[in-house]
Amino acid sequence: MPSPLLTQTLIASPTYSFDDEEESGYATDLSSPILSPSPSPSPSPSPPESPPLSLSPVHSAYDRKQCGYCKLWFEDESEYDEHNENNNSGCKEHKMCFPGSDNYSHAKDNHHTKCFVPRCEDDYEMSDGEVEEHVWKEHTHRG
Repeated sequence: MPSPLLTQTLIASPTYSFDDEEESGYATDLSSPILSPSPSPSPSPSPPESPPLSLSPVHSAYDRKQCGYCKLWFEDESEYDEHNENNNSGCKEHKMCFPGSDNYSHAKDNHHTKCFVPRCEDDYEMSDGEVEEHVWKEHTHRG
């Protein structure tokens, strides 16, 4: 007589993904049912093709938008637009959005090797002091 098959129940713990090696506190639970659908017995339709990687915001299947700088998700277009109106500048390296009036403060308080201001055409390597001086001269509004 063949031996009965033994079954085992596995309990999965959440898996997290960090954007960089140092744990910045921003994590995505990759085991979330929203992010990873459970398998279904019937064949499901193919997921929509992902848009090419770009600097524009990321869209999800639920019409949410993600900011390309601070990585926050917004429930709808109007929330995303309001975020952009209030934060017309930002730094992808530090995953932050802020008003353009804060460009110099950010340059002074954070290390950079290139200009971080959106749409700046000066995309060459600089020392930290040169970035700070560049932001002061080119991207700081003085009244």
